Amino acid sequence: MVEAKELGTTHIGDMVEIVSVDDAYARIQALRFGINPGAVVETIARVPSGPIVIKSGFQEIAIGAPLAKKILVKNV
Repeated sequence: MVEAKELGTTHIGDMVEIVSVDDAYARIQALRFGINPGAVVETIARVPSGPIVIKSGFQEIAIGAPLAKKILVKNV
């Protein structure tokens, strides 16, 4: 079984699949951006203790650190 990790722990260039979003409010925010379980995204930038930028399809999305902690992913 593959262990899930927080989106905020990924590194630039990582391709990950969204496993779950562990908070109802965070899930709504993630869904607004098309980030739902099963979606594959790439980490393209990180700001230490700040937002992480991911690419989903042709869209780049900056996700704040608190939300990134609630999004669980696995490597693909």
